[in-house]
Amino acid sequence: MGFNPSTIAFMDALITVAGMTENSWEQKRKVYRSWGWSENEFWLAFRSHPRCMTRSVENINTKMDFFVNKMGWQPSAVARTTRALCCSLEKTIIPRCRVLRVLLFNDLIKNNLSMSSVLKATEKHFIDKFLSKYQEQVPQLFDIYQGKVDLPELGIGFEQKPEAN
Repeated sequence: MGFNPSTIAFMDALITVAGMTENSWEQKRKVYRSWGWSENEFWLAFRSHPRCMTRSVENINTKMDFFVNKMGWQPSAVARTTRALCCSLEKTIIPRCRVLRVLLFNDLIKNNLSMSSVLKATEKHFIDKFLSKYQEQVPQLFDIYQGKVDLPELGIGFEQKPEAN
């Protein structure tokens, strides 16, 4: 499968594969392929973060739908940032993406921001880079992040899809 046996990723892959049936493996592989992943993208994603295969079919579909249909990200971008599929939609993905929407809407950040820089960042790094940095320009940014202010109240929604990497 292309793993170095002396790495943690190899152990993760071994545990992942050993913990599922062949049928479950194929179902999940089909789901990723249905979202447009090529065979190469699937293996790249699995080698990058084997635990992406431990998610349920429903969980994979829900997150891929959010990334592709709500955020407008290309499926290949998600394949390059597989760890994002293992983040909590409610606790990490949606709050951070709300902040991104507001910053993009206000032209404070560029559209070509990589998904990994947003979703792989530690909480502290995300707050420093995306919240604290723009607090002056968007005073309600922390409230948006915490879900106290909804995007529609600001005239912004997830249905507006800027293209991103």
